[in-house]
Amino acid sequence: MRPTWRQRSGYVAAALAALLLSVEVDAGGVSGCQVSQWPPPNNPDSIEDVVIWQLILETETGTSSGAGSDATIKARLRPGADGVVTLDSTDDDWESGDVRRYFINPTSVRKVEDIEQLELINESDDGWCVAAVALYVNDDPRPIFRNRPSSCELIDGDGETDRLTFSRSALRSYRHWSLRNRTRIAEPPALITSYVFERMIEGAMGDFLATESDFQWGFRGQTEDHVTVRPLSRHVNEVSLDLKRVGPLPVSRHFPIDATVQVVWRCVAGNLQMDVRRIRINPFPRKERIRDGIRSSFEAALARLQLATELTRYRCARPPEMRPDGSIVTFAEARPLPGFPSDGPVLGK
Repeated sequence: MRPTWRQRSGYVAAALAALLLSVEVDAGGVSGCQVSQWPPPNNPDSIEDVVIWQLILETETGTSSGAGSDATIKARLRPGADGVVTLDSTDDDWESGDVRRYFINPTSVRKVEDIEQLELINESDDGWCVAAVALYVNDDPRPIFRNRPSSCELIDGDGETDRLTFSRSALRSYRHWSLRNRTRIAEPPALITSYVFERMIEGAMGDFLATESDFQWGFRGQTEDHVTVRPLSRHVNEVSLDLKRVGPLPVSRHFPIDATVQVVWRCVAGNLQMDVRRIRINPFPRKERIRDGIRSSFEAALARLQLATELTRYRCARPPEMRPDGSIVTFAEARPLPGFPSDGPVLGK
C-alpha cells in the first residue's frame, strides 16, 4: 500500500526533527547550523590533540674545545618524576660534533598538549655544550620544535647553569608547532621496523640502568648491538639484551648478562596489545632485580606503542605479523563508526 499524503508529511517532519537535534545550541540560542560530521575526520583539529606513540629527542654536541662530555643528561618534558627521562644509548654519548636521536618515553606525556617544557639537565661537573635540539613526534619527518643558537650553550653542574630550558610558550612559538603540511603525524605506524623497536627498548632500558649503578650495557661495545630483535613466529618476536653487572669496588668483577624477552603481539577489540610472555636470564647474583627492571622497561615501551590505536581514530584490522627482518606489520586502518564503512584502506597498502 502506498503511503498517504499525511504519512509522507510525517516522514518529512521526523527527518527535519532529527536534523535539528544535531544543530549546536548554546545559552543564547542556535549558534550556527553546524551539523555533526559523520564519520568524524581522522586528523585532529590541532597539533595539541595528536597522540604520541613515538617521541624522539635529537641533540647535537658543539665542536668547540671541551664541548663533549661523559655526563649523565636528563630531559624533562613535564613536572614530576614521570615527566623526566635519562638520555642514554649503547653508544658513547655527547662526543664533540655528535648528533644523537633518543627514543624517549616520559610516561605522563601521552599527547602533544602534555608537553609543558623541554629542559636538558646536567648535574655533574663535566660540562656539555648543546649546539642544537629538536623534537620529533610519531612518523613525521619534520620536527615540531627545533632550536639552534648562534653558539653552543654550556650546561654544567659546576658552572653558571646546569640546565637549558624551553618553556611551554617558547616551544609553541616555534613556527612549525602546528599541523600545517603534516599528513602523517596523526597516523599510527603501518610498519614498525626492527630498528625503531630496538631503539625504543634501548631508551626504556637506558632509563632503568641510570638508576642502577651496578648494572650497565654489556661487553659487545661498538662491534654488535646491545639490543637485537628477531621473529619467532607470525605473532611473537624475541628481543636479546647484552648487559653486565659490575661488582663492588675495590675488587670489581663484571658478570655478563644475556637476557631474552619474548613479546606477543595481538589485536584486541581493534587495539594493538603487546604482552611480555617470557624472560630468560643466565644465572648470576641478584638476578631477580634485573628481571624486574627488564619487565618494567619493556612494559613502558610497549604501553607507548599501544597508544597508536588506544587513543586514536585508528584500529588494527587483524593481529600484527612479524617479518623475517624483524619488523612488525600493524595492519592499522581508519576506525569506522557503527553503520559507516571504513574511511580508507589499511595504511601502507
